[in-house]
Amino acid sequence: MRVSVAVRPVWLLGTVLGLAAVLLSPRSEAQGYSPTAGRLGVVAEVAGEFGGDNVVRVFYYGGDTQNIRAGQGLTVSVGAHYQPV
Repeated sequence: MRVSVAVRPVWLLGTVLGLAAVLLSPRSEAQGYSPTAGRLGVVAEVAGEFGGDNVVRVFYYGGDTQNIRAGQGLTVSVGAHYQPV
């Protein structure tokens, strides 16, 4: 199998110039900003993924079957974050 990818020079030039602008830009800070003590906070996330292709078919002893799909499920996460300044 042969795969070829064509990259247009204009896109490549735009990508390089955009990356250079981000990396070479000076750092900015708000005037009159005085750092305070660190901040601790709670983070919570819920996500649902539905659809996808059938990956495996599970057969149970009672004769029932179930399809397990790629990219299907529920994600729940809770955590903490700390911002030092």
